[in-house]
Amino acid sequence: MGRNDVKQACIITIGDELLQGYTIDTNSAWLGGKLNNYNIRVQRKVTIADELDVIQHELSKALDEYDLVFVTGGLGPTLDDVTQNAIKNILGADLEFDKNYYTELEQKFAVRKMDMPPNNRSQAMVVSGTKVIPNILGMARGIHIEFDGNHLFAMPGVPIEMKEMFNE
Repeated sequence: MGRNDVKQACIITIGDELLQGYTIDTNSAWLGGKLNNYNIRVQRKVTIADELDVIQHELSKALDEYDLVFVTGGLGPTLDDVTQNAIKNILGADLEFDKNYYTELEQKFAVRKMDMPPNNRSQAMVVSGTKVIPNILGMARGIHIEFDGNHLFAMPGVPIEMKEMFNE
């Protein structure tokens, strides 16, 4: 099949834990299998560090070269979770505070009888101009953007959460 018949995709997994061997990347293999079912051909997959400049570079390159870009990782509340900032910078967009989701986060912690750490506020931030992908199993929401006719889907690196988002 030619390029016009099949969508071309890139999978980017983000995380120092993947590069250092602490965690095995099962996400890209699972995504590759699922995408094949939809006549989407994965042309490239890459695992990169939790570094803003590296993420920006790879996302920009992938958005220039592929119809669809699937990203897992870097959406959590820790300081090295910078995927959303990379997307914001590529788009030249702002981060907006989602007060409703912040309240929802507080409720999720309250149900667990825990105080919400201040760094979880970052999970209530949304890149302006993007669509939020809900996460019914966790707290880090996904992101979908259309950029110059190509699509980027960013999902958490936690496999069960990523799979649920993809399936929904």
